[in-house]
Amino acid sequence: MLGLGTAHLNCLVKLTELERLGARYCQTACIGLQNALVDFSPENSDAVLATSILLGWQARDKITYGKFAQGTAHVLSLMRPWNDESKLIELVGPVPPLSGRMKESLLMYSTISDESLSSLKPLSEALMKLQSELGDGTELRKAAHTFGVYVQNLRDLPPGSPLADQISLLFPVRTFLPMVPSRFLGMGTRDIWALVIMAYFHVILVATAAKFPETATSLFAVKRTEIILRIDNELHSINTKTSDAGKSWELEKGMAMMRLPMLYVVDYRFRYCVLKE
Repeated sequence: MLGLGTAHLNCLVKLTELERLGARYCQTACIGLQNALVDFSPENSDAVLATSILLGWQARDKITYGKFAQGTAHVLSLMRPWNDESKLIELVGPVPPLSGRMKESLLMYSTISDESLSSLKPLSEALMKLQSELGDGTELRKAAHTFGVYVQNLRDLPPGSPLADQISLLFPVRTFLPMVPSRFLGMGTRDIWALVIMAYFHVILVATAAKFPETATSLFAVKRTEIILRIDNELHSINTKTSDAGKSWELEKGMAMMRLPMLYVVDYRFRYCVLKE
């Protein structure tokens, strides 16, 4: 956590000393992780998993990132016998039943057929449209642009590509975390565009997992579909509680922009989780 905090601070101030300090913290964490793996057990499995995830996000090169991604997936597989005991049950546990409202959303969107999802063209187009809806120079627009570049690279990489190429594609994702809009952190879940941006952050990784299933575990793809469902549910809740006279164009546009993420959620859940709903 110290390494992650230092890395994020360095993103803002760009100090060499902070970079060195962050590297030192990560090195210390790596040593601790190696020692913990020697005696891996239910007692230390949560710490091992959390450390693997955090160190992966802080990896400085593609090879290291790839090793941590594979290591995270391996740790998750080892934890299966005692998942119910984990304090990280939301990450490692089984797919929970959907709430009534979320199931309604899923069923509603499942009636919309869109066979072009796998081409990722609709996602690229939606991100371009999202940029046009946001003001120039805003952090939200910058995030939408960055996500668009990522999706284009994802489109260019054919299914069945070597693992090294997949890791190269995923490596920039670790830099997306600092893009969590400060508006989202400061204003809560009532900021329409912050919610939409967060939905697209998660959906591009769901799309990645759909194209390259071997990445699904380390990307926590199923859990990301749950987050998108919650965001959609929150927007519908805001819409229901707002009088017709008080509804803004932001709410209307934001709900319209959620259509595509929800289609990806439907596609992914029905393909990989339908028996668990």
